[in-house]
Amino acid sequence: MNGKPAAKENELRSAIASLPGPMTVFLRGGRYEISEPIEFGLADSFPVTYRAYPGETPVIDGGTRIEGWRKSKIGETLVWVAEVDADTLAKSDARQLFVNGRRARRPVLPKEGEFEIEDTLQGGYNRWGDPGTNRFRCREGDMQQWRNLQDIDIIVPHFWVDERMPIESFDPDTRVVTCRKKSTGPLVKSWRMGPANYFLENVFEALSEPGECYIDKSEGKIYYVPQAGEELESIEAYIPGPRQLLRIVGDSEQGRYVEGIRFEGIAFCHAGWADIGESTLPETRIHTHERRYRGDDCAAGSQGAFHVPGVVYLRGARHCAIENCSISHVGWYGIDLDRGCSGIRVVGNEIADTGAGGIQVSGSDVDGLESERTAFNRVTDNHIHDGGHIYFCAVGVLARTTSANVIAHNHIHDLYYTGISVGWIWGYGAHATCNNKIEYNHIHDIGKGLLSDMGGIYTLGEQPGTVIRNNLIHSIESRQYGGWAIYPDEGSAHLTVENNVCYDTNSAAFNQHYGRENIVRNNIFAFGKETVIGLSKVGEGNSFNLIGNIIVAGEGTLYEAGYGFVFDREKGFDSRQNLIWSVSGPPKMTRYRRNTSVAENTPSLSWEEWQAQGRDIGSVVADPLFVDMAGRDFTLKENSPAFALGFKPIDLGSVGPRARDSRE
Repeated sequence: MNGKPAAKENELRSAIASLPGPMTVFLRGGRYEISEPIEFGLADSFPVTYRAYPGETPVIDGGTRIEGWRKSKIGETLVWVAEVDADTLAKSDARQLFVNGRRARRPVLPKEGEFEIEDTLQGGYNRWGDPGTNRFRCREGDMQQWRNLQDIDIIVPHFWVDERMPIESFDPDTRVVTCRKKSTGPLVKSWRMGPANYFLENVFEALSEPGECYIDKSEGKIYYVPQAGEELESIEAYIPGPRQLLRIVGDSEQGRYVEGIRFEGIAFCHAGWADIGESTLPETRIHTHERRYRGDDCAAGSQGAFHVPGVVYLRGARHCAIENCSISHVGWYGIDLDRGCSGIRVVGNEIADTGAGGIQVSGSDVDGLESERTAFNRVTDNHIHDGGHIYFCAVGVLARTTSANVIAHNHIHDLYYTGISVGWIWGYGAHATCNNKIEYNHIHDIGKGLLSDMGGIYTLGEQPGTVIRNNLIHSIESRQYGGWAIYPDEGSAHLTVENNVCYDTNSAAFNQHYGRENIVRNNIFAFGKETVIGLSKVGEGNSFNLIGNIIVAGEGTLYEAGYGFVFDREKGFDSRQNLIWSVSGPPKMTRYRRNTSVAENTPSLSWEEWQAQGRDIGSVVADPLFVDMAGRDFTLKENSPAFALGFKPIDLGSVGPRARDSRE
């Protein structure tokens, strides 16, 4: 039902409203092409389930199929070309093409690696809080007067965001590049590092690799380089139109909600995307900390790409459900529970090939309307993967200001930033985020070396009652720093972190920026490349209690101090009854992170010196006796010394999505 219903749709609304009880509408299999989002409002508030007909898959499709392909050549490269009329291009975002069920890549330069800015033209700014810019000087030979120059984006991945800066002009004499949007921060790699790296996206002259496409809006043509096994006669190619496919929207500001609408077994695909700051964004998401990200001239994908809505969007909705559906080949987040959503089930879905992340959950904070609070939702048993194709900094599950949710049994992998992020206040203070359960999730292959300051599970602010437990997190890789498995960031407080297995990170397995009174117990933390446990800065009181964990180092140290913590001067955290082990010899206890006030090469404390400072009271250095440490099977043998310290075995048998008949 669209916002402007036809006569038959009005008749259907009236018929549903007159029914005495709940009803189910079965959708037959096939492709249902839409040119604008399907929208349900207050008039549709009735318990209705829209369900796939048994054995069939109905597809809500925002794409327009492109036909009339012919073979051609660009230099020595075989391409397929289709002409597209101006009306079709005008109705699409003209920046995405999906061919035979796969996203076609826009051609990039350089083909391998990245360019490096020669001069930021910012007078040596190198801190995140310094002003952004819309110009820089490139190195000799990196830039040319490419075809359709203003359709090329400069992509700058740095810190924890990615800047997407469309080119305005290039002066070949000065090598100064001017962009239509300015960066959020200075164009540097990271803290106290030099000019940033970047690459160019959508360069016609770079079109050469199988699976690449170029949409030339000026001449109305689409170019595609076919992959092995693809045939011209059977190509199925789509460009997306609407940016959202389904909207369920009540009036939460007035305390009026859409209730009882469910979607089960439906596929949603082919949705477009809009640039940051465009007026086409249907909702505005502004937080005082994030105001610098707003505005039409801002290029950055803000932290977590929080400003990007979902293609399935709910606001002012209660007791609705999106279950066992699939969402793929889209430009924004998959599913979005915005202000005033409660009792929503987001269960058993597959969300893949997204321009942003998987699922957002957020409502009003403590200073907002209580009627717009978002709470008591279930985000479970979803498979979220292959995301961040446009907004690299997007998150698998982003829960900002929301409470009493269950985020459990999800499988999240192959993203460029964070797996699960909970909380949205930088520091201590009143916060609407509390009592969330983050458990039994399998999170891996996160980061891929593109951005920094990220983790498998990331938190912000005081969150009493929030529990992070029984998660399996591994294979986390950041760019310059901060590839952590569990990462309580600024002000994280009153968390319980227990029974997690975290390993193979390029920074630490557990790192807290600053916070207080967190309990970290009965976890296995192993094989952080630099270190295993980190504390960046001492907050108020005791940062965390590290009790009864198994801590295993490879080549790195067991503990690391960051920029605001010195081992010899501050205790920082309380460590007791832990089982300590290093596979590379006697344990190296401590190191200092780059940019701290203490030199990185400061000798590590020995185990004896560490304990002499009153640390790791009752802890033991011993081989934990895993079943297969090299194969990453961290099951403990019966004679493990961990049991004598009170360690409880961690059951990972139910991590990840469950069978349908066993879901809650």
